[in-house]
Amino acid sequence: MSQSSVMEVPRASAAARTGRNLLSAWACSIQTWFIRRQGWQELNSLDDHLLRDVGFSREDLSPEGCRAKLRAANLHDRNPPSSRLAIRHSRS
Repeated sequence: MSQSSVMEVPRASAAARTGRNLLSAWACSIQTWFIRRQGWQELNSLDDHLLRDVGFSREDLSPEGCRAKLRAANLHDRNPPSSRLAIRHSRS
């Protein structure tokens, strides 16, 4: 047995790497969820005047209001920038 074979770290199999990648992605998703949850809690703790100062209303923080804003944002993102430019120029 040579010294180099003793010093080498065994490589993980592809399945083990895939499992670690899945676990890492899952942990990242959980961390993101906790960060968002903390943000929602902080926004919900603000009074209506402070919410208006940052551009939100109490209805925006409700689940229905959030879904409506996400739908509107998704519709906006589906139009490529070139088509939005064409629409702006056609209105002029």
